[in-house]
Amino acid sequence: MSPRCAAQVLAIWRRYGGRPIDRGARVGRAAAAALLALGLGARGAQAGADGVVALAVPSSPSVDPPPSAAPSDPAARAALVVELRACLVAATAAREAEAAARWAALEGLWAQPGAVARAAARGQVAQLVAELEGAKVRCANAAGVQVRAVSPPALEQARAWLAAPRPTLSPTDTGARVEGPMGYPTRLVPAGTYTIGCTPGQQPDCGGDEQPTRELTLSRWLFVGEVEVTQGLYAQLMGRNPAFHAGCGERCPVEQVSWFDALLFANALSKAEGLEECYRIKQNHVVWPQGTACLGYRLPTEAEWEVAARGGQDQRFAGAAEADPVAWTLTNSGGAPHPVAQKAPNGYGLFDMSGNLTEWVWDTYAATTYAEGPVTDPQGPSGPTGSGRRVLRGGSWRLEPEAARLANRNDGPAAGLSKHLGFRLVRTAG
Repeated sequence: MSPRCAAQVLAIWRRYGGRPIDRGARVGRAAAAALLALGLGARGAQAGADGVVALAVPSSPSVDPPPSAAPSDPAARAALVVELRACLVAATAAREAEAAARWAALEGLWAQPGAVARAAARGQVAQLVAELEGAKVRCANAAGVQVRAVSPPALEQARAWLAAPRPTLSPTDTGARVEGPMGYPTRLVPAGTYTIGCTPGQQPDCGGDEQPTRELTLSRWLFVGEVEVTQGLYAQLMGRNPAFHAGCGERCPVEQVSWFDALLFANALSKAEGLEECYRIKQNHVVWPQGTACLGYRLPTEAEWEVAARGGQDQRFAGAAEADPVAWTLTNSGGAPHPVAQKAPNGYGLFDMSGNLTEWVWDTYAATTYAEGPVTDPQGPSGPTGSGRRVLRGGSWRLEPEAARLANRNDGPAAGLSKHLGFRLVRTAG
């Protein structure tokens, strides 16, 4: 199976949580065959002229609850026990086949060879291991209930893959492009020690909250969204398009999203791609248990955003000394946002980090953040994560070019408010 086909199978399988698809889906022939092998029981398949297959697959069959009392006849009861055991054997075989198919899809998921591919796939493999380690099957009838733990061969294969030496990324991997199964492209940004804030390239117009310069260390490489999340991808996963400028098209960045909206989308994209969900969200309270060690998608911290935006350079804007080559701002936008990636990228291959839409980051705003001295993997001021005003970065099509200056920080709205704002996601490289 080709990596593209395997990615499609995995994305469809993850999107429906491992359940049979209960509505029509159009996938390639090989992907359709793989889905059938996973036990998705198509009612019918019709080949189209364009070489795809339209699947119509049923939901899981309903199961009547077992009788409240077992039969008194020993022979009847023995038959029910045999039935239970046969159920466990069949259920175990089905679970092992499912695990094998998912592992096969993961093995072929990333086409790139070497450390970059291993780093990209590590999160999916870790999540598969976490799910398989707790796998059980359950059967019940009038004879009772039986539960069996399942340890598929794929679990040991995935564990061995994770136990191998971690991928060693090198400076030559900086800016490498990786596109996930759902089509969200990312670029590799290296770990290291950086200086942010009012550096020489930002002078002489630095604001008070950009000073003094701050030294920080990012301990992990990052996959940073090459572009702001688009309206098309957001609508595909969330089932709606909140953008005021919806007429701009699917390739335009999604706007009018709250900070909470961005976190919910990050979790949805992680789930769709077989990654752990970084955030635990309950009403207006958010917990980020793993911090920057989480291998799923998340908002960048302010420090990660600025390091990525600088692109290994010290220029006034993200990729240039002047705004126009890299940024849509009030002076050149025509009063509206534009499709992503139409301006020049920065040194890491990232687009629109100056201009187009102002972007949410994780941190709560504090004017004194840059005065706190050297720090490793900063996550912003401590305090309740669901309250306070969030940091905004990057300028927008509605603002003067100065607002898109790379070090410019904005004291944004509270997390729950929705403005003309967008976001990009990152995930930690494995």
